[in-house]
Amino acid sequence: MKAITLITLLFPAALALADGNKIFDALDKDGNGALSPAEVATETALSAAFEKYDSNGDGQLSRTEFAAYLNQ
Repeated sequence: MKAITLITLLFPAALALADGNKIFDALDKDGNGALSPAEVATETALSAAFEKYDSNGDGQLSRTEFAAYLNQ
């Protein structure tokens, strides 16, 4: 059994984090480690909540800010 599989079986939160990272990576088209409004434009709910979760007001969502959105 792969280590990641064992971890996700023992700790469901680890699975959610792994899934969140996969989603983030898929949305981060330019690979800069942040999500721009353009990158999330097709995700209606996220796009509508973008400013709310952009906690530092830099016009991008970091992984931490994106995680806060997913955990709402």
